[in-house]
Formats: sequence, C-alpha cells, structure tokens
Amino acid sequence: MTPSSMTLLGARCWDGDAWIDAPIHLQGGLVVERPARDGVVVDLRDQDATILPGLVDAHTHLGIPPLHPNAAGMTDVALDDVMMQSARIHIKAGVTTVRDLGELRGRNHVWAERQHASDWTGPRIVQYGTPLTVTDGHCAWMGHACDGPDAADQAARRELELGADGVKLMVSGGLSSQGTDARGLLMDAASIQAACNVARNRSAPVAAHVMGGPGLQTAARMGVTSIEHGYWMSREDADVMAAHGVMWVPTMTVPWLVAERVPFGDATPSEAMAQLAREAREAQHASMQHALAAGLHIVAGTDYAPGTLADEIRLMSEAGVPTDDALRAATSSAAKLLRLADVGHLRTGAHADVLVVQGDPRRDMRVLTRPMMVIRGGVVVHDERANATA
Repeated sequence: MTPSSMTLLGARCWDGDAWIDAPIHLQGGLVVERPARDGVVVDLRDQDATILPGLVDAHTHLGIPPLHPNAAGMTDVALDDVMMQSARIHIKAGVTTVRDLGELRGRNHVWAERQHASDWTGPRIVQYGTPLTVTDGHCAWMGHACDGPDAADQAARRELELGADGVKLMVSGGLSSQGTDARGLLMDAASIQAACNVARNRSAPVAAHVMGGPGLQTAARMGVTSIEHGYWMSREDADVMAAHGVMWVPTMTVPWLVAERVPFGDATPSEAMAQLAREAREAQHASMQHALAAGLHIVAGTDYAPGTLADEIRLMSEAGVPTDDALRAATSSAAKLLRLADVGHLRTGAHADVLVVQGDPRRDMRVLTRPMMVIRGGVVVHDERANATA
C-alpha cells in the first residue's frame, strides 16, 4: 500500500534539469517542499539509487504497430488490448507520460479520457488523434487521406474538435510503408501550411513525420512544432529547423530494431524494410552531429516499441548528445514539447512521478533499463526493491 506522504533518499538525484543533493518529498500526488510529519522515509542510499522524474516518451503509438499484418482490420476490443499491454510496458519501464501520435480510428481519444479514472495506473497520455496523410501515403491504413489543403484543413479541425492535443502529419514516406519514398515529399507545402494554420489558431502543436529530404525544410518553414525521425538530415536542414524553433524527436531505436528484424508481436520486418533501416541507421550519426552543431532542441521518443525509451537515451548519448542533455530529452525537454509544466521534473508542485534506478546513469546509461521503483501521481505502480542488490 502506498503511503499518503513519502520522502525518498537516494545516492543522487536528477531533478529533470540538474543534479541535486536533496531528498524528494511527495504528498497528495505532488512533489512538496517539506516532508509531512507522519510521512514514510524510503532510504535507498545504501542501494546506490538514482532518483529521477518519471520519464516522458514523446513519440509513441499505444495501439497497433505499423508492422501488424492485419492492422486496419483490428476491432476496437483487440486494439484496446494492445493499448493496455503497451501502457503496462511503458509504466514498468519508468515512463509515466507518453505522447501518442496516432491510432487507428482515433482510439487514443478514448484512452485519453480513461486516464482520468481513479484506478488508472498507466502513463499520462497526450494524444494527437488520427494522423493526416495522403492517399497511399505512409500509414494510409490508419490516417486521414488529405490530398490538398482543403482536406488537410478539415481533418485538422476535426481532430482538434474531438479533443486531440495536437496534429500529426505524415509528410514523407516511411520504413514500414512499402511503395512510399522515405525521403520524398508526399504531402505538399500548401496542405502542411493549412494544417499548421488550423493548429496555430487553436494554440495546438503540430508533429511532422519526416524521414529526410525536402520535407524537413518544407515542414519547418510551414510552421510545424516538431520533426519526428529525420534520419537523413543535412546541416542546412538542421539550421533551418533551428531557425524556426522546431524540435527534433530522432527515434533512434527504430532503425536499430528494424535493421535487425526484431519481431514485434506477430510481425517481423521484411528484408526490404530492414535494408532501408540499415541505411537510416548509417545516416543517423551524421544527422545527430548536424543537429548538435545547429543547436537543435532534441527530445526522446520511441515510436512503435514500448519500453525502449532507456535504449533511446543511451543511443542519443552514444551518438554524441551530452549525458545531461540526453536525460533532459526524456524529462524536462520532452515535457516542454508536450507543453506540460508539471511533469518531467521534480520541482515543488510537479506531479509525483518518479523513477528510481540502481546505479549512476552518468557512468552507465544502461542502468535506466532496470527500474527499482516507479511512482506515478504519488502511487507506487512498480516496485522491485526486494530484488535489488547493494
């Protein structure tokens, strides 16, 4: 049973922005400045514990992965089952907030409401409804076919009216959509502009799926908030994105998983997909160097494989992102992209979302893959302290 108030003591603490030497006090589902007199003290210093904010995965799809052979034919019941399984995997991995960037039939609208139930123990959900694509474009099986600015305008309005927190655009082809050009501009500039105008008028963000090519600069100039993937990015692309304040979610784990043909559920990437992913994987390092040189705001997201955010952070670090920036990418920087002021950090007044791991991420990022304790809204939802060793 979770105590109503709790003080966490660790060997070290990352508060989302910096390393601090202070206990973390939780009460009433929030981080508080002072401990309650009757609060429980959880002392994890002798277990070499690191206390961090609950992680934020800025690019997920709780529902069916794009590799599923019968994706478009899944019933809501089957889809809900997959979404629940994904939610459980995320929370067990220390991810307490996700941004869901598109589901079949906009099923994430329903799940965004379910998170407010008193018995919900999954991650907080920011959702972008059903994505906007083009006829026969990337993820056409699950998106609105928007062949022109009028259709894009109407689809963006519809999603926001249904309660979406933002708009998702499929600007280029993708690794999983056969017959599309991963670096080709599939959605024209006028359509991108139309969707961005709708979102801007409602103060909503726009996420653009762009693998590379002309779509990177076009989307940035048209006003998107973030570029998702961007595996093939030139220095000029990065400079244009930075000049327009566009954030980048590189989803580095995707090419690695697909390149190795790692199965996901019932599906295994085809050899053709794997070969394209290998090309993307080879391009990632140079793209990251361009992004760092341009000063891009980098945020962590995993895409289709829940539970891999720690690997994403590690890959970022190995690609040259400074350790603290890689941690920010999955905490405070991700919260900034999601426009959530009360997650991604452990300041007074923030949600009591906490991840505790054994070991120091500054020495070995792999410790993030082994959560000791996960707390969401002050409730302990995962606890492996009994199995931890000093």
